Amino acid sequence: MTDVIDQAVKGDLSGLPIAADARSLIDRGAGYLTQLFQHAGALTADNAVTGIVKASEFEGGSTGRKLLLEVRYRHQTPDLHHRLFVKFSRDADDQRRDQTRVQMHSEVRLALVSTSAAFPLRVPRCYFADYHQATGTGILITERVAFGEHGIEPLYPKSVDHRIPDVIEHYQAVMQALGTLAGCHRAGVLPDTVEQFFPFDPSLLVVNTSAPPGTEQIHAMIDRYDAFATEFPGLLPARLRQASLLESLRAWAPAVIAAGDRVFAELGSTADHIALCHWNAQLDNAWFWRTDNGQLACGLMDWGNVSQMNVAMALWGALCGAHAGVWEHELDQLIDCFVAAFEGAGAAPLNKPRLLRHLDLYIAYMGVRYMLDSPRLIRQRLPEGVDPTSIFDQPVQADERIRSQLAILTSFLIRWQTGDIQRHLLAITR
Repeated sequence: MTDVIDQAVKGDLSGLPIAADARSLIDRGAGYLTQLFQHAGALTADNAVTGIVKASEFEGGSTGRKLLLEVRYRHQTPDLHHRLFVKFSRDADDQRRDQTRVQMHSEVRLALVSTSAAFPLRVPRCYFADYHQATGTGILITERVAFGEHGIEPLYPKSVDHRIPDVIEHYQAVMQALGTLAGCHRAGVLPDTVEQFFPFDPSLLVVNTSAPPGTEQIHAMIDRYDAFATEFPGLLPARLRQASLLESLRAWAPAVIAAGDRVFAELGSTADHIALCHWNAQLDNAWFWRTDNGQLACGLMDWGNVSQMNVAMALWGALCGAHAGVWEHELDQLIDCFVAAFEGAGAAPLNKPRLLRHLDLYIAYMGVRYMLDSPRLIRQRLPEGVDPTSIFDQPVQADERIRSQLAILTSFLIRWQTGDIQRHLLAITR
């Protein structure tokens, strides 16, 4: 259990009280929601929330608690959503989730930036957002995306590409959205608050402050991967069970970690490749619909850790959970889609060879640092006595953590084989 959450805190930006959990919000009622929505400009002064029709809390995601809210308005206008989504930064019942509350700091700011007419992407409409930095207490209230209704496709869970029709078209839509946002930022057409809320700070991109693994630890992880691939050959493409891959990892993986500071210095030193980006635009963090001309379009949600970053980081964040065929056959065209959208937004052209170099270096570091240990984590989650022979077996498909760990591990290792990681590594360590 965490400490009792302070319900008396006020948001740093609005100065209004923040309801830190569902019970507090419901108890404060329609008048409280009216105060928040009018302050944010979501409601006009002559309108009000007149009642909470329905409220149901649910588990989900890796941060905070969530609430599905349905409300009534004094005047129901076409622009108002009566079905809302509330995200709290805190979780009093789960210390691990509560420790991730800092992610809402940037998510709140993105929600506020998105209310500007100059913001180029579709995101859930913000009704109120604020955060108290001293305690990490925050709240974000948005429209609830109507998945499966009004032409919007169903919500796609993480790493289930085989269930999605025309999945490459969906990745293209995400690349279009990411490239448009980054390009608009580089072109200087986003609201001025972007630089105020999201100054470039490489330290914000460090996801783990613990010491990286040493050579012995890395070799032990490679040995565990070897044993895992032997025991569960159907969970990995055949190319990832080759002896040459293991030899390459043993020879080069320690050098990747040793060069970590140089990798991030390289990523942070190319100003024209640094832009405001979604950190984790996998397909489960998007929603999709067809435009009047039949083109697939998407909106993006779940903006935790949004910041200015090297665009290669955003590409890995969006594609790391994709199926093996994306990394084997579709990567080049998807990067071209991103680059075209970036330049189409008015930004100076990207240097594609440099972008690929940054992508390979970042994947190499993140893969060795965080994904080589995936076999141990997957084993812990597999039910005792269960030996899946395919990624499509029920024990894998039923567990999001297993699915995503397998997908990201596979993506990393395929790029290790097919990219130019060793040459790029030599270039920055000479």
